[in-house]
Amino acid sequence: MITNYCTLFNVNYMSRGINLYNSLLKVSNNFRLYIFAFDNLSYDYLVNLNLKKTIIISLKDFVRSMVNLVKYKQKKSFEVFNQTFNTILRAQVRNVGNDG
Repeated sequence: MITNYCTLFNVNYMSRGINLYNSLLKVSNNFRLYIFAFDNLSYDYLVNLNLKKTIIISLKDFVRSMVNLVKYKQKKSFEVFNQTFNTILRAQVRNVGNDG
């Protein structure tokens, strides 16, 4: 059975996110890591890394139909938006996981 994990970060936390992935590889080969990239730089970098056990979700793709969420992001700090977004991300992971 595959264990699913999810995380979110921006370019400032990229090294920690990559360390998380590498740590998971050391303890299991049976996982999937959903990564929500909080900025385009993170998304592009992660996609280019082609990490085999990841699903990269871009902010653009995720909030395309959520205009109110984008407005909320513009008014809040990264930390506040991050906390709010965790709940939404978990729902997205469940939806993506049910597709395949």
